[in-house]
Amino acid sequence: MEKSPALLAGDAAAAVRQLNHALLNTREITPPEISTTVQELLLAVDRIPQALTQLAAHLVRDQRHGRVRMDDGGDSTQPVLEVETHLSDAEFDLNDATAQLRKAVRLLFAMSAPGSTDDQETEQ
Repeated sequence: MEKSPALLAGDAAAAVRQLNHALLNTREITPPEISTTVQELLLAVDRIPQALTQLAAHLVRDQRHGRVRMDDGGDSTQPVLEVETHLSDAEFDLNDATAQLRKAVRLLFAMSAPGSTDDQETEQ
């Protein structure tokens, strides 16, 4: 059975919550582990704008077909446009976050833990 978008988003949020708990409870994490973790977070963050674009497109299409109603009975046109704007702004901000994560990944890629096999080979 295929999961709904809401359940998948919930799974993603739960995974980030688990990551935060794991990091909080981890005494040590090596630079290579940090690098790999940041790379994976970069992949996740890099994919969110597409999801936001698709969600906004669904909402706008549903509103145009009369499938969006406001709880107060008012017209849904303006609120839908505002949601679309907020999601677009979030996409823009996430693109900035992705750019910053890419910069961090480039630097982290060249880091190793003291005493790693790479360091021992260079010292010999």
